[in-house]
Amino acid sequence: MSPETQDSDFTAVLEHASHGMEGVVTEFFPRVVFDSSVFTIVQNAVGALGVMGIPVVWVGLSPGVVCSILDLGLESELRAVRSACTLDEGLALLERDLRKKQRWSV
Repeated sequence: MSPETQDSDFTAVLEHASHGMEGVVTEFFPRVVFDSSVFTIVQNAVGALGVMGIPVVWVGLSPGVVCSILDLGLESELRAVRSACTLDEGLALLERDLRKKQRWSV
């Protein structure tokens, strides 16, 4: 997937988020490597969702993607990223985040 396609996909997510989205699970399973432009697009979208109060969980980060991120020197950018190995684990993590959010909003 090209950075342009990735950018338009995340723009669509942000548009949907403005209509009541509660959380996002972003799956990276088919992606083998990350370049800095794709990482920047993803980080900007995650940051925007965070500002909107919408939790995001990354799932399916392959060893190649993790190595690409480390090679780019972007590991410090990942400290705030919520991640899980599988989609099921990611959905469970998101559900816990949403429950915590609901408790704090009451």
